[in-house]
Amino acid sequence: MKAHLWRNRILVLAAWGLPLAGVHGLKADGIEPIAVREPLLAVSSTANGDSGGAMVSANGRFVLFTSAADDLVTNCHNGSILDLYVRDLASGTVALVSVTPNGQNGGNGDTYQGAISGDGRFVVFESLASDLTSDDQSGAVDYFLRDRIEGTTQRISTVVTPGNPPQSNLPVMATPPAIDGEGRRVAFVHGRELFVFERETGITTWLTQPINGIAPPSARTFAPQFSDDGNRLAFASSIPDLVRRVGGSARPLQLYVYQFGRGNLSPTNLTQVRITNAQLPSVTEGYPVAACSFSADGRHLVVGLVPTTAGAGLGFGVYRFDLDGGTAEPLTPDLQLSRGTTVTLATAARSPAIAFLIRQGTLAPSYTNGLFVWTPSTGLQLQTTLVNGTSKAFLGTPLDLSDDGSRLLYSSTDTNLVSGLSGNSSRFFLRTLATGQDILATDEDAEAQNALLSPDGRAVIFESSVAGLVESDLNQASDLFLRQVDSGAAALLTPRAEAARPHTGSGPSALGDHAFSADGRHVVFTSLADDLVAGDENGSGDVFHRDRQTGQLHLVSMDRDEAGSGNGTSGQPIISADGRFAAFVSSATNLVVGDTNGRPDVFRRDLTSGTTTLVSWAAVGTTEPGSVSEFAMSADGQRFAWLRREPINLRLMFRDMASENITILRTASQVSTALTMSRDGSTIAFIHLGRAMVYTVESGVLTTPPQPELGAARILLGATGDRVLIFGPTGGPRPFRRNSDDSYSPESLPNDPAPKRRAKDGVVSTDGNWLVYSGVPAGTSSTPVDGNLGFRVYLRDLNTGTEEAISSSYLGGSSNGDSDQPSFSGDDRYVVFRSAASDLVPDDDNREPDIFVYDRVARTTRLVCRTLTGGAPWSARSYRGRFGADSSEIWAHSFAADLVSGDFNSAPDVLRLTIPADVDADGLDDAWEQLNFGDLSQSGADDFDQDQSSNANEFVAGTLPKDPGSWFSVALREESGESLTLSWPSVPGRRYRVVATGPFFPELPTEWVVVSPVLTADGAVFQYRLPADASTYARYYRLVVP
Repeated sequence: MKAHLWRNRILVLAAWGLPLAGVHGLKADGIEPIAVREPLLAVSSTANGDSGGAMVSANGRFVLFTSAADDLVTNCHNGSILDLYVRDLASGTVALVSVTPNGQNGGNGDTYQGAISGDGRFVVFESLASDLTSDDQSGAVDYFLRDRIEGTTQRISTVVTPGNPPQSNLPVMATPPAIDGEGRRVAFVHGRELFVFERETGITTWLTQPINGIAPPSARTFAPQFSDDGNRLAFASSIPDLVRRVGGSARPLQLYVYQFGRGNLSPTNLTQVRITNAQLPSVTEGYPVAACSFSADGRHLVVGLVPTTAGAGLGFGVYRFDLDGGTAEPLTPDLQLSRGTTVTLATAARSPAIAFLIRQGTLAPSYTNGLFVWTPSTGLQLQTTLVNGTSKAFLGTPLDLSDDGSRLLYSSTDTNLVSGLSGNSSRFFLRTLATGQDILATDEDAEAQNALLSPDGRAVIFESSVAGLVESDLNQASDLFLRQVDSGAAALLTPRAEAARPHTGSGPSALGDHAFSADGRHVVFTSLADDLVAGDENGSGDVFHRDRQTGQLHLVSMDRDEAGSGNGTSGQPIISADGRFAAFVSSATNLVVGDTNGRPDVFRRDLTSGTTTLVSWAAVGTTEPGSVSEFAMSADGQRFAWLRREPINLRLMFRDMASENITILRTASQVSTALTMSRDGSTIAFIHLGRAMVYTVESGVLTTPPQPELGAARILLGATGDRVLIFGPTGGPRPFRRNSDDSYSPESLPNDPAPKRRAKDGVVSTDGNWLVYSGVPAGTSSTPVDGNLGFRVYLRDLNTGTEEAISSSYLGGSSNGDSDQPSFSGDDRYVVFRSAASDLVPDDDNREPDIFVYDRVARTTRLVCRTLTGGAPWSARSYRGRFGADSSEIWAHSFAADLVSGDFNSAPDVLRLTIPADVDADGLDDAWEQLNFGDLSQSGADDFDQDQSSNANEFVAGTLPKDPGSWFSVALREESGESLTLSWPSVPGRRYRVVATGPFFPELPTEWVVVSPVLTADGAVFQYRLPADASTYARYYRLVVP
């Protein structure tokens, strides 16, 4: 602090208080969603996403399934990403399997099919997530083994034996992995190859390595499965030369069996299953496999063989192969199968019973189709037939047998199987094989899918998206149910976790342009959520208004009776600067009386009076029905322009709400687009046939600025329309100035920015001096490189034409990803934009587009999408960031589901985040610290230049913290007579206030009194004339930064 004495009468002090004010006094007070559900509305009992793909452990206790819901458990917040779960039927609990190492979230990529050990302890699964284990750097699909008792996950598609093929970016596999009953071994297909992982050794072995070492690109491997005792593994593969050296390319799927316990795990112990039948054509390398399944004892393998050539013949069909004796017993000796036949098999775990469904191809309509059951004692029994190969009686799959082989689960559209059925929907039935009696296995109207039978045959697990099977099923998604067949009692297997009570709305929300009132109090937005307010039952997008001062949320697109939402979709909201009017487009016909055209129209809602007005009445002279495609509104909410599409013409319409008159500004048969209006409502611009056109409302002049080429894509207007910026196919935004006759001429600037190959989404600053936009530099390849089109964000001085790319790498040069969607803060100092680049700042490792802020004064870039705890980048993509009332507040759209509690909508939300200027909490604005010191190593209490003024005081004062000769001083001079003026070095945009003590008479003062309004500096030196009585008494004065 520096003190200066003048005439022994007035002591002037310069004092500062922290935290700082204005753009620097930003507080980190959390993240707030704009679309918050109405807490009094009913909450769904079911989880908020599709669930399915169930399988049951051999002991019948555990159900493994996938789900896109993130409210089944309390430790999953990854949105609509598919995860793997286990339901314990004994305890009724649900546990997340595809969980991160800290147990706090699901993976960052979809998890697909899996398999569970007999006792439910081990789960093998396939996932695109890269954060399930610490060693996963592949960026590709991998296989994992989860020990549910130990709570550990191991990546098993990376630990391989010598000779394994290199792991590349492989697609998600079409065949599920397999695990033996005790979880000792896992088999999975990766690419074209089959691998086996042994848990005890931790080694993964490549099992389908051809003798010649190379598998043809067209080869494939499918359907690995273990025998119940885990000693054998069967699979089908078209890779040649797996068991002997025979040249050639990929062949039809062949069947192979691996016998464990014969030495080290090696491809040399592989055996091909070969069936000899005199009726079969002579095929050296075996026969194409349609299906296979182990018998209960593991000794027999049931195999379905089908023709691959035209015609049909005997010999193809279902065989029971004795793996010990090497013989094959035909179970369908008298059947003829055609090309295109499908065979579905089911075997029993503790019985030799075999069930199979044969569906012939359309080339052989006269051949036998049907459902069969075979046992050693009864032989082959036809249960029922299909008609002409169609699904009149059966849909075919799935097919399931109880462990003891006494009950068969199948699907059918036949309404005669049990009494009281009607319609042609598919239903699941359970047949007692001893009696042939059928009972309905699922609810009659459940529209059940993918059903499976519990091992004891007493319960059926199925998927259904039908609401009403349980109370409060409001998720509009597919759920899993378990139905006790004998009692008919059904239970929901995928309920919402009780503690996972939703807070955000049930659907996506979005902000448009001009969504905020000038003071930031009022916000309008669209949302597909139907639980933000009572009465929103239209199932469509609606427009809402939030008063941030009162916290109230109002439905803007309300019907004329104010009973609920309109009967159509509403969107594109704009709010007036004073927050009184909200305008929007809606296809609803019940918002006002007399809206009978059945087309989208423009409406204006008076948020103060609660009345809605139809803006886009048809003008005199228009008889054709028309719909609004685009509209614009002035900042005061009084002037409107819109494009009205009719069957033949497209009209540009204008209305001043002070009158009832609607003016047709232009009629054309061709399409016009990109409508915009200056904020004062004086100027309207649009694109017609590739050229920008500008209309001046007062003069009625419609002009086309002289553009060198066709292909204009966008127009930007300043606040008054005196300057127009046109985005063309090349050359970047071109500026034009209005002439006295309301025509426009190209604006000549001292500097001509480098031309752009393509430019888009620009914004002009409030003061009209700056332009920010995204563009691709000329000469950049039009072919994306790693998904990067080359878009960068540019900041242009519209007075000089100088321009710079502000989305550059912190390492120097161009960034490694596209950047776009820029916008200014209200004071024009900051630019917010989106970028997919990962090198704008250090430690941006989430592999998702994020929101960044560029400080035009400090010339620094900051990633603002960071969590409040730990500062990590957000877990999902973000887009379209916009400043609120001031530069301390940003509103962004994000798919991240772990930023606020109760975000279970699996949809993008609009989030308000407060941006702290001092992230590291050291008392210094980070941008100022970075600019002056090159890093964030200093603190406010430090005094770098040892001039008796701390870094924090030098920041507030605007002095140079590394220069001991730069320090803050206040001068006091006498103007005329007794008039006194204070002057001090100031920082443009910084706010100050002068305070003083009471006069030193008759005693010393005890408090400070404010003697000036808030003073905003606009230059390097600020002067303030003291009150008239300042020279009468001795006082202390000081400056305070509010």
